[in-house]
Amino acid sequence: MSASIEAILGERPRVLVVDDDVILRRVVRSALAQAGFDVAQVGSGRDALRLASAYDLDLIVTDLQMPGMSGLELLYALQEQRTYCPVIVMSGSTEARPDAILAAGAAAFLAKPFGLDELQQAARTAVERARTLAPPSSAVLLRRVGNVA
Repeated sequence: MSASIEAILGERPRVLVVDDDVILRRVVRSALAQAGFDVAQVGSGRDALRLASAYDLDLIVTDLQMPGMSGLELLYALQEQRTYCPVIVMSGSTEARPDAILAAGAAAFLAKPFGLDELQQAARTAVERARTLAPPSSAVLLRRVGNVA
């Protein structure tokens, strides 16, 4: 059994899960909570953007294809706000281009279906990197003003 993210980083990182599929959103939320993250969830990119500008987040995990605002559009909107937070993008689409998504600034790309261990490890890695490295110029920025939980 690997060390918990809380034991590694000293506090429970705050994660926002964004997916219009309520069942998948709950599965992702549960897996991240079991890994030691405090997890909030929303069903749209627009709701995520509002929360990201108002709360102290350590990570966003978003679906790529959602009505209204896609995960990639969310990533770009966060970059325009010039606040910092790593973003993991998930997609079940065979048309998704992981290389382009990573080049756009995503911390990781997960192809659905993915294992819950893969999700947990990607989340740990993204948060650890964000806390130990200065954000690159292409990083997504989030203003830190409060708590999600």
